[in-house]
Amino acid sequence: MEKETVSITLNGIIQNDNSIWFDWYEESKKIFGFLGYTFTHVGIESSSLKSGKVLSVKRCEKKVINSIQNGDDIEYISLYSLSDDFNSASFDYNVLIARDYGYLTVIMNKSDYNDEKKRYILEILKRYINADSYEVYEMNRSECPILYAAKDNPPDAFSSLNAIESVKLND
Repeated sequence: MEKETVSITLNGIIQNDNSIWFDWYEESKKIFGFLGYTFTHVGIESSSLKSGKVLSVKRCEKKVINSIQNGDDIEYISLYSLSDDFNSASFDYNVLIARDYGYLTVIMNKSDYNDEKKRYILEILKRYINADSYEVYEMNRSECPILYAAKDNPPDAFSSLNAIESVKLND
């Protein structure tokens, strides 16, 4: 895990269809492998599951999949690659992949990013969102890049934010 991250974030409209949630979940697991990491933990908020914290995939993946397949209303799912000795999922991940109503994002260590990986990740993510735009940006892990992806704070609230690419789609 490095101090600096690179994020690939797509913004737009996401269909709240559980078959699409399931397909996204399965495809996201492939991104971990492509980046050289193992998917270890998940966070979810649905009508039947409210993790509140990340849970080990080994212990709860069946519950997550059941929540999706049973048609639960899903607010978000976050997937992580964390070491066995992590302290905080918010800061100690190697890869974080999240899906919410208005965005999809992949956050990785800066050294893991290159153009080939960007193309692969965008190819997968674009299947699961009617994207208006996408951004690729660097940010210090301590500033929680997921907060920028979720548009919880304006860009000027992040002192380490460095836009690499910002693309409007469907114009």
